[in-house]
Amino acid sequence: MTARRRNGRGAGSKKRSSGRGSARSSIFPIGPRRRGRAPKPSWRRSLLRLAGPPLWLLLALLLGVVAVGFSQGWFASSKPHPVVASAPAPSSSTAVLSTFIPEPLAKPPVPPTDAVAPPPTPTAPVYEESSSAPAVLDSSNEPDEVAALIARPAPATSATGAAPSLPSVGGSATWLAYAVPVPDTRGRPMIAIVIDDVGLDRANSARAIALPGPLTISFMTYAEHLDQQSALAREHGHELMLHVPMEPMDPSLDAGPDALRTDLAPGELKRRLDWDLTRLSGIVGINNHMGSKFSRSTEGMNLVMQALRERGLLFLDSRTIADSVGSKEAAAYGVPHADRDVFLDDDQSPAKIDQMLAELERIARKRGYAVGIGHPHPATIAALQRWLPTAAQRGFVLVPISAIVRRMNGVTG
Repeated sequence: MTARRRNGRGAGSKKRSSGRGSARSSIFPIGPRRRGRAPKPSWRRSLLRLAGPPLWLLLALLLGVVAVGFSQGWFASSKPHPVVASAPAPSSSTAVLSTFIPEPLAKPPVPPTDAVAPPPTPTAPVYEESSSAPAVLDSSNEPDEVAALIARPAPATSATGAAPSLPSVGGSATWLAYAVPVPDTRGRPMIAIVIDDVGLDRANSARAIALPGPLTISFMTYAEHLDQQSALAREHGHELMLHVPMEPMDPSLDAGPDALRTDLAPGELKRRLDWDLTRLSGIVGINNHMGSKFSRSTEGMNLVMQALRERGLLFLDSRTIADSVGSKEAAAYGVPHADRDVFLDDDQSPAKIDQMLAELERIARKRGYAVGIGHPHPATIAALQRWLPTAAQRGFVLVPISAIVRRMNGVTG
């Protein structure tokens, strides 16, 4: 028994010893081995072996989604192709090109060549020559100016030696025929308010016309719908004039269409004057819009006075420049005339306009009359709405420009 166990332990020991020896010999071979090496597995085979069937299914699904996307246009450009609804179907010669070249954007229809676009509505110009003439004429020169008006030059004589006479309408000069009647002033100082540039800004022009009068409304020659606007002014009891554009000293300023310019030939100046003076009927005369350069021209103003004398109209010199020859030439041609005394709204602040109205009152008290020029600006209209109803309470008589011209030129009746 004991011997069997011993033998058995020994046999097992040999077997284990033999097994360890063989294991060592396989790990640390003593001699060269003649068997071939096992092939080294590649990374692709390892990846496929690890992923297995799920990876193939995922790749197949992805390819299917891409194929469906291209067929449905999911991967097309997001920029839409322009489509012209009214375009005719392409011909066979252009069918191939249309698949590669997008159609151009539709252009707006071109109006027929004989269509004439309506003229743009003129915008209201801004008085821009205040720097070349004082807003108030120098009060220290007022007596001399009045004396010069009283002792004005003798009217030019015609070839027969007779002084020129004004044409008449119904037995009286045109300006007298269309003058607004004036009540008895009873020796009270007179003030004439002239509103220039009327007719361009229709809304503000209507507000100016709605002011209590009588005022003198001077319509811009190139304004539209003058018949309707002037009829409204007459209904409110205002006197009518035309505001004629003349060349300013600053060449960058545009006085407006058909402005009278010093570089024009006499024939063209006459043509423009004729156009100006036929723009509106029932006027008493004209005054100048801008004109700081043209009103200094003796030759140019001579042509103006000839046209006014032929038509029996008066002239109001806006005095956009101090050395204007307007009144001098008017007197020489026997044209009734007057000068502006105060610009009311060179500065459109309410306080400044009120100050100019007070200056107008001062001149009227001193001389017996005064002429103020304003424009249809909202600030000017608001100031006149306050001032006009109170002028009579302060002892003044509101009159049209024709009443001042009568007084200055000694016209009675």
